[in-house]
Formats: sequence, structure tokens, C-alpha cells
Amino acid sequence: MTTVLLLALGATLWGMPDSQEPAPQKATDAKPKLSPTKTSPAAAVGWQVQTPAVGTGPDARIQSGDGSWITSTTYVVGTPDAVTAYRRDTGKRAWSIPLSGNICGASRTQNVAGQMAVAWAREKKLRAHCTEVGVVDLATGKFLWRTSLPGENTTPGLRMSVAVSNDVAAVGWPGQRGPGASAGYAIGTGKPLWTAPAKGCTSEAHAGGKELLTLSLCGQKYKVGARDPRTGAMTWRYTAPVSTRDAWIASASPLIVALSASDAAPGDERLVSVSDQGREQVTWKTGEKYETGCGYTRADCGAVITTPTTLYLATRNGSGSNSVAAYDVRTGTRTWHYTAGDDRTLVPLHTDGQDLIVSMLPSALDGSRVLRLGPDGTAKLLMRMADEVTPPDDEMVDRGLRAQVYYRNGALYTHHAGSYEFWGGPMVMKLTTAR
Repeated sequence: MTTVLLLALGATLWGMPDSQEPAPQKATDAKPKLSPTKTSPAAAVGWQVQTPAVGTGPDARIQSGDGSWITSTTYVVGTPDAVTAYRRDTGKRAWSIPLSGNICGASRTQNVAGQMAVAWAREKKLRAHCTEVGVVDLATGKFLWRTSLPGENTTPGLRMSVAVSNDVAAVGWPGQRGPGASAGYAIGTGKPLWTAPAKGCTSEAHAGGKELLTLSLCGQKYKVGARDPRTGAMTWRYTAPVSTRDAWIASASPLIVALSASDAAPGDERLVSVSDQGREQVTWKTGEKYETGCGYTRADCGAVITTPTTLYLATRNGSGSNSVAAYDVRTGTRTWHYTAGDDRTLVPLHTDGQDLIVSMLPSALDGSRVLRLGPDGTAKLLMRMADEVTPPDDEMVDRGLRAQVYYRNGALYTHHAGSYEFWGGPMVMKLTTAR
């Protein structure tokens, strides 16, 4: 993939094809009522896992922990040189899979069978290349299979994408000084389905869901296609405009593609909603307003949250508070809008049925909150941390959502996935409401 940073996705919504802004239908600017009361769901740290000691200095290798998944009994995360599960009730380690080196990439999702994929470095050395891949059963804490990636065109991990569907596990990455690579495997057996990008293409990135989707750079064009789970053959679904200089699959189901324009048209960044037939439904032109998580070093766009019918976006903080809005992915109509309040920041985490779970980050004087936003834009307070000068969960939820954060049964599970070299906070934390 080309290595030009996608500017922060932003403000103006445009309908297709006449580029006229659609009128909102049930837009609301509800403001949260977060003053503590006797019935407010006060929260505390249920348990936490401290960050292990890692090397520092100019020759130290970067250690991080990409990946975060949840089961009925465990919270599973990437840790330095391992994948580790912690019991949701106690925080005690349930199992851990040691790896030969640092995690280079992991599937953002798990499939319906509770399986995820991870790629890692072949050794614990500075600049070790990422050559290993495997699929983990999250219930048992064991590899279904593991293998070495084919060929010599390996990578140190920059923008490596790993994804799973119910049938396929896939890995892809752009080349640094030449073609990139791509490989796909039958998820249950590890049988290779393809070992190179599609014909005429030089690099690929993948996104999981009910089916595996692949973003390919083919000549000067970015294309998105679906894979045949038996053969890996590609069926093209969408081709981005020739002016596109960089692209991401922001959501696989529904298909939403993030595009950055060519140098000839700077500032023209957008999200595109694509139908199952490959037709552009809505284009959201952007500037510097929306937080999406897309970026030069990212293979995905973690802050783009969707359901099959709705796209949720939070604005960036400029001055004052931010807001969250819901848009119909077929028409572009804004269905509701919710403002954080004075000097507060909202981060959409995930959906729960028709509702959106959001985190309100701690400020200098106020503790964090967890809210449930309904389809009419109204809010229910689920959890509030005490107001402290230095809250225990400070910076555990980042706006770009590098690691997935989960709210389940009155508890919030968070994981710091970035570099641990200078990180002084916990690696894993559970916040829970008092019983």
C-alpha cells in the first residue's frame, strides 16, 4: 500500500449521487445528566494486570500486545511474546500461549466458533521479521494450527493485517521497497488457499466478518473483493477511483471503505458505503472532524463502529466537547446525534443490539463514564468512576481503539495494546460496578 498518512476523517456529510446533504430525520442533541446520585452505578477497579518489564534503550526491541477478545469466562489479550487469557471474575491467568517473538498483528474479531488468528515474529530480536501465523481456539487456549508464512518477502510488521471469517484466516501486508504479500488458509486445518496477492495486484489487506473481504492494490487501482472459502478465488466487488492514494476496509459488514485522495486533490478524504452489488451508496466527505482510527501505521480503522444498517462516528476534540452521531449506511441520513457535555470526550466502543455502548473518557477533574445510547439518541448511565485527579483507568481507552474494549454484565474490560517501553499504567484492567 502507498505510505501516505490518511488525514483524520471529518466533518461534511454528502449524499450520493448529487452530493447534497440529506436532512436529519430524528436528530437530537441530548446532553448527559451525569451528576452522581444514590442510584448512580458507581464503579471501581475489579482487577488489573500490571505491565511486565520490557527492555528499554536504543537497541531494545519494541514489545506490544495487539489483540483483545472476550468469551463467556475469559478476557483474552495479546501480551509481550504471548497470547494470554484472564478469568473475567478474578483476573487470574486461565491460560497463556508463548510465542517465539512479538505479536505483529491479530484479527480484530473472532468468528462464530470462537477462533481468532495471530501473526508473530520468528525470534525475540530487534527488527525480527514476522514469519509465523496461527489460529487459536479461545475456549481451550490452544492452537488449531500454526505455520510459517511462505516466501522470502516477509515484514517487520508495519501495517500487517490479520483477519478471520467462519471459513478463512488471512494475512497481508504492503511491501516496503517492492511488492507486498498475502496468504490465506482454511481456518480449521491450515490448508493454504492462496500464497500471493490476486493476479495483477501487489499487496493486500484483509477484513473479517461473515465472509472474508480483501483490499488489493492492482496497478494504480484499489479493489475490494470477496474470497471463495474453498479456493481463495477473488470476486471483485468495488473499485476505488483512480485518484485514491491510500485505502482501508473500515467495516466488512456493511462494507465501508476509507479512501484518501491523490496528491492532486489534497484534503479529499472520505468514507464510502458500498452495497452488496458493489454500488456506492453514500459518500461522507471528510476534513478533520471525525475520529476513525485509520492511519499510515494501521491496517484497520478501529474507531468506525457499525451495524448492518448504521454507521457511528465520533467527532474529534477541537475545543470543548465532542459528539457521536448515527448515520443510515444506505441513505446517509443522520438518525441521531449526542453531545458529550462540557470538555468531555466520547468514544464509541461497540453495539449491543440496537444500542451503542460508549466510553466517556476521564477529564482532569471528572472520572470516566460508560453510557448506553439508544436509537433515539437518549442515554442511560451504566457506570461512573469516582472523580479523582489521577483516575486508575486514565488512557486505558484510546480514541482510535487500537484494542477492542468490551462492556459486559456491568463490567468494562480494557487492554493497553501499544508499546510497553514507556507505558506506566496497567496492561489489562476490569472496571466493575459495586454490588
